[in-house]
Formats: sequence, structure tokens, C-alpha cells
Amino acid sequence: MLARLDGERDPACAATVLVAVGLLADHDPDGRLRRHLDHGHPLPRWAAATALTRLLAAHPGSAPGLPAAERIAAELAAFRAGPAPAAATAHNAGDLHSYTVRSLLHLMDAAEDPDGILLEIARTLPRIKETGVGPRPLAALAGNLLEALFEPTDTVPVFAELSPGRRKLLRVLAELLTAANFQSWPFGSDLHERFTHYGLPGTRPALRAYVGLSTEGEDPNAPLPDPWQPFLNR
Repeated sequence: MLARLDGERDPACAATVLVAVGLLADHDPDGRLRRHLDHGHPLPRWAAATALTRLLAAHPGSAPGLPAAERIAAELAAFRAGPAPAAATAHNAGDLHSYTVRSLLHLMDAAEDPDGILLEIARTLPRIKETGVGPRPLAALAGNLLEALFEPTDTVPVFAELSPGRRKLLRVLAELLTAANFQSWPFGSDLHERFTHYGLPGTRPALRAYVGLSTEGEDPNAPLPDPWQPFLNR
């Protein structure tokens, strides 16, 4: 598959093949995959970085011959800095920024500076948009990030004692998540339970107060609204 890319002129086609190789392969044959980190178009560079991340995470034995995690993360971060290309691979139903967050998260274990990777994740989150992949993509990503970065506890962590990357991540989530994202089932998500499981505030205003953002017009101490209340009042 990689050998056929040498003359491929369509960036979306090249990116699709590169991502597929990352999903199928357990190593980088002859360095063909890593060479695409220097492709002239940003989409194949992103795809090569995505594929190499997959190899690093799923097949650690192949890591000695692969580029450093920071080199791969740099390409993902560069892609994050701009809007998704109009012509893009259909991978993840075209929601490439959400997948970029997941790839960066996988790189943290291999990076010399995991907190630096986490800062890049926080910078990517504002790019997440609603797509056909699934409802509430930011809420879903937030749950994955909490699970990877925090330990279950009944004690609220002191915000100032968290690492810079974790503080930045929680501040960005407090800015982006809506009250509806925290609404419990059956009409919302399990994000409220996810936050409280790790000792973190489980409502939007409480989270904003925790990270030092304005809560004007909102009560940080108010409980989560009962999702059934609108129906009970009828």
C-alpha cells in the first residue's frame, strides 16, 4: 500500500492509505511511513503522524525505529492549529480534530514531557465540532481525558497543585462545556458522574468556579437539575 503512494497526487487518498496502514501494520516497513511526515501537504502529514502514533501505542516493540513522540506530536499540533481541510479522509467520519486529541493522548506515555503534550490537547479542544460521529463529541472526549489523567478520589484536588497541563485542560473544558453536557441520563451524558468520580466539580458553574472563571448568573452550589422535572410539571 505504501509503495503505491509515491506517485499519489490526491492528499485525501494518500491520507486514507496512511491511516489504514497505521491500523493494520505492526511496524514501519523500510521507513516508508515516517517519510510522509515531510509530505508537502498537511493532511498526509497528519495521517502519517496518526499512523505512527498508533504504532507507538499498540506495538511498543516497534518504537526504537520510529521518530520521537515529540516529532510526531509536532505534526499533530501543526494540524490542530488550522481548520480541517475541505477535502479530507473519511476516517472518524471526517472528525479529524477529535481523533487528533486521542492520538496526542496516546503519545503522553512515550513523551519526555507529557505535560507539554497535554497542553497541546487543551489547545485542540476548541476545534471540536458536532459531527455525525456521535452526539456530544466534546463531552465524550472529556470523559476519556478524565479517565486517563486523574485517579478516583473522594477529595477535591487542590487546583493550584495540579500540573500546568491539567490546570489548562480543566480551564478549557470549563470554558467549552455547556450545562447540557453535564445533564444526566436519560437526556444527557454520564459526564457529571465522570467528574465527581475523580473528585472534580460535576456541574458547569461549579467547574468554572473551581478553575477561577466567572460564574455570573449561575450558582456554583446549585445541584444538577432533575432531567425529569419538565415532564413532572405538565
